[in-house]
Amino acid sequence: MSVTHQPNHLSPSDRLLQGIAIATNRLLTVKDYHESVQESLNALGPVMDVDRIYIFQNHLHPETGEPASSQRWEWVAKGVQPEIDNPKLQNLLYPEILPRWYYTLSQEQPILGIIRDFPEVERLLLQPQGILSILVVPIFIRDYFWGFTGFDDCHQERQWDDSTKAALMAIAGSIGGAISQWQTEANLKQLNETLEQRVKTRTAELEQAKETAEAANHAKSQFLANMSHELRTPLNGILGYAQILDRSKELGEKERHGVQIIHQCGSHLLTLINDILDLSKIEAGKLELHLKEIHFPSFLQGIVEICRVQSDKKGLNLIYQPDANLPTGAIADEKRLLQVLINLLGNAIKFTEKGSITFKVKTVKLSDQTIENGIVRIGFQVEDTGVGIATSNLENIFQSFEQVGDKKRQSEGTGLGLTISKRIVELMGGKIKVLSQLGVGSIFNFEVDLQIADNWTQQISASNGQQIIGYEGVLRHLLVVDDRWENRSVLVELLEPLGFKLTEAENGQEALTKAKQQTFDLIITDIQMPVMNGFEMLKQLRNDNALKHITVIISSASVSDMDRQMSLDAGGNDFLPKPVNAEEIFSLLTNHLQVTWKYQTIKSVSTSAIILSDSPEIVAPPLEDLQILFELAQDGLLLKLVKMAEKIGQKSDRYLPFTQQISQLAKQFQTEKIEILIQKHLNYKQYLNSPKP
Repeated sequence: MSVTHQPNHLSPSDRLLQGIAIATNRLLTVKDYHESVQESLNALGPVMDVDRIYIFQNHLHPETGEPASSQRWEWVAKGVQPEIDNPKLQNLLYPEILPRWYYTLSQEQPILGIIRDFPEVERLLLQPQGILSILVVPIFIRDYFWGFTGFDDCHQERQWDDSTKAALMAIAGSIGGAISQWQTEANLKQLNETLEQRVKTRTAELEQAKETAEAANHAKSQFLANMSHELRTPLNGILGYAQILDRSKELGEKERHGVQIIHQCGSHLLTLINDILDLSKIEAGKLELHLKEIHFPSFLQGIVEICRVQSDKKGLNLIYQPDANLPTGAIADEKRLLQVLINLLGNAIKFTEKGSITFKVKTVKLSDQTIENGIVRIGFQVEDTGVGIATSNLENIFQSFEQVGDKKRQSEGTGLGLTISKRIVELMGGKIKVLSQLGVGSIFNFEVDLQIADNWTQQISASNGQQIIGYEGVLRHLLVVDDRWENRSVLVELLEPLGFKLTEAENGQEALTKAKQQTFDLIITDIQMPVMNGFEMLKQLRNDNALKHITVIISSASVSDMDRQMSLDAGGNDFLPKPVNAEEIFSLLTNHLQVTWKYQTIKSVSTSAIILSDSPEIVAPPLEDLQILFELAQDGLLLKLVKMAEKIGQKSDRYLPFTQQISQLAKQFQTEKIEILIQKHLNYKQYLNSPKP
């Protein structure tokens, strides 16, 4: 390997520093252990103004077991006799020949000077090599005296200055670091080889157990997939028609709100079904988060409304206390966060017979850095006045299939909710903590960091005042293939009102026949069907030159990652899980048909106008009624608030403008604005009733 020579115009100190830099680079970049050290010496030699550079490694003498050292590497200047093959420089005994060197170098101090001044035993070793002066610096690896590097001058009795000593001590440190790294890698390689051998040795012993476990896991996965499919099929009809009814223009506000509750509860049931599948993903380490923008206040209020159905049945007071500083939009895994909060609130309701459940959501940390980074820490807390948990059981509640407390209540769940919730919160970067006292109640809380979504949007929702009513362009013809009429009906009822032409088929064979008779822009097909399943239909479709171009979306209640991948591998263009979500199907149609949607603005009362309105036509009800409404708003009891507002409106028509404003705000989950509105009229009423001077 050639050595890079330094420009002559550099000073000796600069040349030395450049040589050290090159040597260090060689140590870091050349992969071969011995070659790397040799190249570093080759780089140092020409800039050191020395005749020989070498490295000795310490070891125990093979015969006596005493400390010894042997030469491993060497560089020599032109015309200087190499000593790398000198047998006298192998297995040098420190106690016999170099005791002074061993003591000094082991104290991290150099050996240096003119050879004629050295002790006789050292001169007898060094002078035959033609050395007149020498500098030797120790090499340490993790506080262990590994060896030394030496620099010989065979032409002059040289005095070594402090800067040269410091520079050479530094390069010795670099050599030590490189050797340490190589030794570590060598040890790891040897360890890996040993471990691999052990693994091979035990493979035969474990093979049978592995096959048995795989068979059991396959049976479990097959059972869970079948169970999920059978439960999702009827839910597809429930949730599908809930979405269709919610889009109907014929429903009144009260009926629409009821349909939304049906959809929320159905979605909750679907979440419970997914618990079993999630457990399998947790055990396999495949549970992942899927982030999206959500409207945070509406998200939280929706959770409260779902849980209030159960709390009202038991006569419990569900108190919702959101922080005024909560972000409007947040980026989170909506499904997983909903799953955790529903589980914690559901447990609180289940194990509470009287009293209340308090759901608190607060901004834990809000600062200038929060605004700059767009991240806010949110704290969630669920507190109940239920039966509590014994201290001895607190460690068990997060175990799979572990249920503590009253046996009657244990039968109400799967024993998986807290296990899954704990893992989800950990994925989000938090930890569920619990405080509980038997007979008093429990407090579950956790904190997570959420990204603030400044420009959040709800893609297809009435909450933003927009609803899809059709699409622009030519008529699009879709073929829906499913053996169950209710599944086909959901898609037909959802898409025909928007202007799509829908044709139905009960199995793959019928679908192929119709595809040859008519022209379709897109096919939505189930997998499991009699006569011919979806996979076989896809196979024949893709092998037909006249039909293979048709876009096909697989829609199935089998929703595992494997099912999705199999659908795509079989020739599907995309996957639509059942129960079908309207937003998802609209998004898929946008992607694959490039449709441009037509929207209709839904009329809604401006909340800002409501709050700021000082119209003399607005007449507030009596003080006692305002106080009741205010307390209901503070507790987050929006259903009761709406019912109370309707009851007050029935007392007198003159209260209707006021109660209608309250109801409208409640349906938009604007709790804070309701409180502001009521408080304004409360203050005015109290002022009128106060004694005047």
